[in-house]
Amino acid sequence: MKRKRVLPLCLGALFVAVPAMSQEKTSITLEDLVRASMARNRGILALRQRVAQAQGLARQAGVRPAPTVEAEGASGQPFGSVGEEQFSAAFVQPVEAFGKRKGRLNVAEISVALAELPIC
Repeated sequence: MKRKRVLPLCLGALFVAVPAMSQEKTSITLEDLVRASMARNRGILALRQRVAQAQGLARQAGVRPAPTVEAEGASGQPFGSVGEEQFSAAFVQPVEAFGKRKGRLNVAEISVALAELPIC
């Protein structure tokens, strides 16, 4: 019976002897709350992603068309025509005419400006 009384008494003395740690009182400002909610808002994150997408498309619009190399060969051996062989090769460089690239860049800049508009 004494044991049952001693254990709670020892535990109680232990908890009283240990100083209680108080919780730190941190002040959260309205700006902190707004900043945290803006960082987690899915609608705003989607708008920011649209801006990044428009900027990527604007960068892509400024790139010139890439040249292509083509090679082709034919042989008459499957048809029994020995000696008939044809080979051809081509190099193609597209040329943009009369401000086509400048027009693409203007449209891309406008799309970036429109994508940034809802965020402001």
